[in-house]
Amino acid sequence: MIETRCIVVETRPQRGPQKGQLKALRSRVETLEKELKVQLGFFEGADVTQFGIFEGADVTQLDLESAIPQPGLGTDLVTAQDSMSLVLPIETLPRTPDLTPTTLGLDPITVCATRLNSDSAWPGVMSSSGSTSEQLSPIPCTKSGDLDISDIVWADLCVSSMGAALSYMCFRLTHHEFISDQLYFDRIHAVAPIVHKRHYLSWANQESLTPPQVCLRAAMRTVASAVSAQFRGLSDILYAETRRLLEVLDVDEHCHGLPWSTDKMAMLTGRRIQLEQIQAWLLLAHYELLRVHQDRAQLTIARVLRLVQSSRLYDIDASDVSPVVEAARSMTPASWPDETFAETEEKRRTFWLAFTFDRFFYTYNEWPLTLHEEIIFTRLPAPESNFQNSEPIRMDFLPEAMADGSRSSLSPFAECVVLAALHGRYVSHRRLAQSTTLSVKETHEFWTRHQWLSEAVERRTQSSARSAVEISMTNVDGEDPMVAFTHLLAHNAVIHLGSVIELIPWKTLEYQLAAIAYEQRAHQAATDVVRLARAAPSFSYFKTHPFLPNILSSAASFLMTHVKSPDLAQIGEQGSDGVRHLLDALRRLRGVSNLAGNLSDLLEANRVYASTIISTETIEHDFSLGYLQNG
Repeated sequence: MIETRCIVVETRPQRGPQKGQLKALRSRVETLEKELKVQLGFFEGADVTQFGIFEGADVTQLDLESAIPQPGLGTDLVTAQDSMSLVLPIETLPRTPDLTPTTLGLDPITVCATRLNSDSAWPGVMSSSGSTSEQLSPIPCTKSGDLDISDIVWADLCVSSMGAALSYMCFRLTHHEFISDQLYFDRIHAVAPIVHKRHYLSWANQESLTPPQVCLRAAMRTVASAVSAQFRGLSDILYAETRRLLEVLDVDEHCHGLPWSTDKMAMLTGRRIQLEQIQAWLLLAHYELLRVHQDRAQLTIARVLRLVQSSRLYDIDASDVSPVVEAARSMTPASWPDETFAETEEKRRTFWLAFTFDRFFYTYNEWPLTLHEEIIFTRLPAPESNFQNSEPIRMDFLPEAMADGSRSSLSPFAECVVLAALHGRYVSHRRLAQSTTLSVKETHEFWTRHQWLSEAVERRTQSSARSAVEISMTNVDGEDPMVAFTHLLAHNAVIHLGSVIELIPWKTLEYQLAAIAYEQRAHQAATDVVRLARAAPSFSYFKTHPFLPNILSSAASFLMTHVKSPDLAQIGEQGSDGVRHLLDALRRLRGVSNLAGNLSDLLEANRVYASTIISTETIEHDFSLGYLQNG
């Protein structure tokens, strides 16, 4: 037997937390509860810990946007999303079936009876009686004071009350600027420059606002939350609340006067569509492109375009063109005298943003046009500095800028407008070519239109390139999302012009050579899109245009269908690499844009299918070649 010496440890290390740690933690939780009740103005006597709102979160860092490092691209976004739990992690809310007034820490009469009347449907808006207080509706009770309802109804009411409380609490969060307005101007305004900053800030923090102003403020903070890793957890609730406010505003406007009152009667009574209402719907469509679905965004834009037409924002500068048009406009809601240049320019920019949405949906989704160029008498948007400083400048009309480019360079937003119009004309050009078999006359008309579009796009490509150089030299940050988008948009127009040529079988050698030249130009444009997409990490993906995924997808589709072009073998060798880089760019955008995710999935499926077809053709070709050699 081998003797083994046993060693017994008499003293063991102490387990559990260190001395005083639990006491400090309890004290901290109590402090946070008190601070939360005060800052959110929550219901009296509510036990906020029952909502699981700040479970495991350090809420002492309220300035989360500056405290947490900003994510980079794609790969960093998932890590940054972990920080979202610091602000109302809604997904952690308990889903318990036994909700009672006691467990919620609320008085059941208050929970189930609280409702907002028509005047108080706008938090922070003065009612007609000058009061913002909420009213209570009586609920039938038993003699003992309990609610006279079944358990199922009680559970439904409690769940609904929790949702209403959270929605109201989220609105109070935005009202107290937990989402800063500066976040909007830093990340959204660059690609949707429709709000005058100083004018907005002059009224944004006032207690008494008009309903359209409340809607605009809510929409700005909603779309800002969509491009913030810290506040994206709030975005869906803020979106639902903002949409509800806008729909209530529409209902309130339609309820004025008798049901058969006409628009002329509304004009005579002084009622008109406020610009803030149109801007709020535009920003909501922007959000829906990023976080919901483009079909919902299309429906929202349709409503925006009707509001634009009713306000006649399309002929703001009609007096510069025709006194007859100005006379017709003098009796419309768009006649707002005594305006500063900044106020008029804000209307122009609101109209042109709606115009670009109309054209992009027409190009990428076969959306029928709503705003036709022949009725537009509004000058192009001025440079940003002139807009913000209210320095008057006379810009060109859209046909002048497209025809000869009389102004050497336009502002990035104006460049985007002109290129969006050219995209719309390309779609009309393509539909005319596909509508019938081209005769000799129609063939000549086709090439005349095509040449005009090609020259106009070339001018805009050169102009956007100059703007990019000027911005990089004057801007300290060296980045402007609108400049990058317009540069890509110009290349995308070249790709479209190259694609439409392939739809028609050309019989003469002259037309065939011209078609090959346009196809080569389209290949070069697609290659430039790849180069710019690879350089995209130089600026934040949080600042990109909502239609950027469409441009990347269009270029990738072109390269996928032309990767083995026999006439362009040298360029075609780079096609597969270009598709891969564009798919990588779309994947990086997936964290910010749902549209990018949908398009990347579609391209991946098409890529796999195309690879299968090419492999099958290669096997059949090799088999046939071997059979002939052995035969």
